[in-house]
Amino acid sequence: MKSEYKRAGHTEELPALMNKFFFDRIIDNLHLAYIVSSTLKQFSVACKSFPALINNASFIFYNPWPMEGLYEVGIRFMKEVDPLPEGNQEAITQVCAKFYDQTMTESALKIKTTQGRACDLLPSLYTAFLQTYKNLLDSKRKEIGASIEKYKNGILKLNDANEQVAIMSKQSEKSNEEVSIKKNLAEAKEAEINIDKKAIAIALEELTGKRKLIESEKIEA
Repeated sequence: MKSEYKRAGHTEELPALMNKFFFDRIIDNLHLAYIVSSTLKQFSVACKSFPALINNASFIFYNPWPMEGLYEVGIRFMKEVDPLPEGNQEAITQVCAKFYDQTMTESALKIKTTQGRACDLLPSLYTAFLQTYKNLLDSKRKEIGASIEKYKNGILKLNDANEQVAIMSKQSEKSNEEVSIKKNLAEAKEAEINIDKKAIAIALEELTGKRKLIESEKIEA
C-alpha cells in the first residue's frame, strides 16, 4: 500500500493521510452489481426505501437470453455433471436451451398477452431448470445402479445354483451307475437261485418217483 501511496505523489507517510488515500481508492474503484427484475414489486419497494439505488447507480437492461448464451451456460453446467457418454453433453445442452428458449419463452409471452401479467424468465430459472435435470439424472442413476446390483446378485446366485445342480447331477449319475451295477448283480443272483430251484425241483421229482417205485415193490412183495 505504501508503494501505491508514494506512486500517487504523496511524500508524508502519516497514518491519517494513508487511511484517507486507502478509503478514497475504495470509493473510486468499488462497484456492486445488483441484478433484479424491474417488474418485481420488491424492486420498487427497495428503490423507495433506498434512493441511492437509483441516484448513484447505472442501469443496464438485458434482453432475453439468446440461444448462444443459453447454450454456453448449459455446456458449462454439463461439464460439472458426472461423465456422460461422448457427444451427449452437446446434445443434452441443445435440448435444454431449445426447450427454455422456445417452450418457456412462448409460455411467458402467452401469459403476458392473455392475462396481462408479466412473467419474467430470470437467469435463476434457467439454472434451476438445469439443476433439476442434474438432480433427476443423479436420482435415476442411483435407482438404476441399485437395480443393476440386484440383477448381478441374482445372476451370481443363479450361477451358484447351476453349479450345485451340475454337481448333484454328476453325483446322481454316479449313484445311478452304482445302483445299476448292484441291480445287475442282484438279477444274476436271482438267475442262479432260479437255476438252483429248478435243479432242486428235478431232484425232488426223481426222489418222489423212486419213493413211489419202492412203495409199489413193497406192496407186491
